[in-house]
Amino acid sequence: MFIPLFFAADSFASDRDECPVYFLTALYFLCSLFSIYPSLSFKGLYRYYFAGFFSLFAGFALFRILRMFPQPVLKKHLSALLFSILLSAAAVFGFSGGRISATFGNPNFFGAVLAAAMPYALYFSLSKPLYLTHLLFFAAALLMTLSRASWIGLGAGLIFFIFAASNKEGIAVTRKKAALKMLSAAVLITAGLLIISPNFSGALFRRAASIFDMSDADIVSRFEGYAASLSMFRERPLFGGGPESFSILFRAHAPISFISGTG
Repeated sequence: MFIPLFFAADSFASDRDECPVYFLTALYFLCSLFSIYPSLSFKGLYRYYFAGFFSLFAGFALFRILRMFPQPVLKKHLSALLFSILLSAAAVFGFSGGRISATFGNPNFFGAVLAAAMPYALYFSLSKPLYLTHLLFFAAALLMTLSRASWIGLGAGLIFFIFAASNKEGIAVTRKKAALKMLSAAVLITAGLLIISPNFSGALFRRAASIFDMSDADIVSRFEGYAASLSMFRERPLFGGGPESFSILFRAHAPISFISGTG
């Protein structure tokens, strides 16, 4: 459905701000061309399962279609999406002392959705204080998932958001204002958890501290995996090894302890 609509509606004009989208799309195809295992990359991406190629092209086409929509329309749709996620964050009211997952079935899945939504909620809250409600509920729910990966992902996203903030469309999006809102939300939620459930707040702090606990075998294996991935990146920083080559290259860079522990 996207393909004919894309070619029928697209004017093929572009703005400078959109260049990263085009660059990443083109880079993905170049990764296939310059793969160290070209046959494996092309068969895996374009022959054995078409989902990889189709998802890439469909995402690109959807971006090109949406760019022609007026900004107010896109903001209305995004605000509706944030509200739907806010409904799932109502799981905080059913908190029973354990990790919450709302309707997602898995705390890590729920945490990933919340981590992706929070920068948008922060952006809206800078001009509309009502969205602070979204931000507070998202932050509370994210903490209650106890999903360490989602916490780290949100931290990276917020750092990028704050440093990339600029004045657009008359909305003063400043680093200081964004950082102050996030700090205020963190203080309020932490204080609330301490009052409502001292036991859970203790579990929360222990969970956060365990991210860098090198006496935990699971954490050690994760850092070994990160180190192996960085080693792979240093060898081929631009095009990488190519699609489908990760599992082969990773075993060549990962330490024996990691391979033996994970299989």
